[in-house]
Amino acid sequence: MQELRVIMAGGGTGGHLFPGIALAEEILRRKPNASIMFALAGRETERRILGRYSFRQTVLASPRSGGSLAGKALMLPGLGLAILKARRLLREFNPRIVIGLGGYASAPVVWAAGAHRPVFLIEQNAVPGRATRMLFRKARRVFTQFDRTAELLPPWAPCVKAGTPLRKELFTGERSHAAEEFGLSSVKRTILVLGGSQGARGVNEIVAEILPRLQRRRNETQILHQTGDPDYNTMRAIYARTNITAHAAPLIDRMDLAYAIADVVLCRAGATTIAELAALGLPSILVPYPYSLDNEQKENARQLVQRGAAFMVEQSPTAAHQTCENLTRLLDDRHFADEMAAQALSLGHPDATETIVTDIFKTAGAEDRKARLPMHAGGILTK
Repeated sequence: MQELRVIMAGGGTGGHLFPGIALAEEILRRKPNASIMFALAGRETERRILGRYSFRQTVLASPRSGGSLAGKALMLPGLGLAILKARRLLREFNPRIVIGLGGYASAPVVWAAGAHRPVFLIEQNAVPGRATRMLFRKARRVFTQFDRTAELLPPWAPCVKAGTPLRKELFTGERSHAAEEFGLSSVKRTILVLGGSQGARGVNEIVAEILPRLQRRRNETQILHQTGDPDYNTMRAIYARTNITAHAAPLIDRMDLAYAIADVVLCRAGATTIAELAALGLPSILVPYPYSLDNEQKENARQLVQRGAAFMVEQSPTAAHQTCENLTRLLDDRHFADEMAAQALSLGHPDATETIVTDIFKTAGAEDRKARLPMHAGGILTK
């Protein structure tokens, strides 16, 4: 039997990498002899995240797309060179399937593969990214998390609303084990603070400002905080000046345990984080990253807020005050927090990984056929 070879193209951040890892693990579960290659951007974050796994890796240094016409013009020569390198990679590795994980690093491989191999795109954000907008014509599927994504693409885009692939390990954590791992109490209410795989200074600044107001809750509340590398020492010093029980780390590797002990989550509104919150049914306060060109995190957060599944606090001079008010309500009113958790759970796609891999296998094995998952006008999956 011929070995199944798959390239996962993209990366740069955990938000792009973790869905690829989830897909890779599911592919290997079904086909243990499969060979999987990650084509990456070459960032330190990628090295740290993938260091736990044995997947093959290569770096294709694709240039970022500039927002201006001049920036885009300067990008083209570098993109052309990256596409040539991607074509050589495709010849040498000869994958049966190419999966674009999003981000600028996915563009060269997807572009080079589109006319010759089955290509599938993962688009977790409500607002489709520039890579997806450029590459969807080459894809057999664009797997999405939100209805909004298909609305913002042309009606002929092959969108299938299946959710974001999540690692199975996220669903296995136990609160007692988490308390032991992080040196926390299994009884106290836990605020989990996340800034994504690279941290988030805006979120860290909000936490620093509200800590004095959380002092009165020190007997019943604790904090687990992923700070990112740049702010780790600063946040650790700030916590040391308080008497609040807290565990701060630059990067939390055991996210299964972090989610298991969390009662409330304060975080950015990255699409993969939102997918995890929904699938696990966790109430949250979302602080969208305010400087992205497409403002995609705000739109991601809006998808949950309009269903009562989260609070949204925009980064502003009043953000700390609003966050403190929202935290107070979630910590004091357990019925309200449980209702928000239930709304989040109703938006989750815990089986997205299995659904997507099943469809990829079927579609890649029947290249001349129409979509196997049912779609209605506009390309969105109907169940």
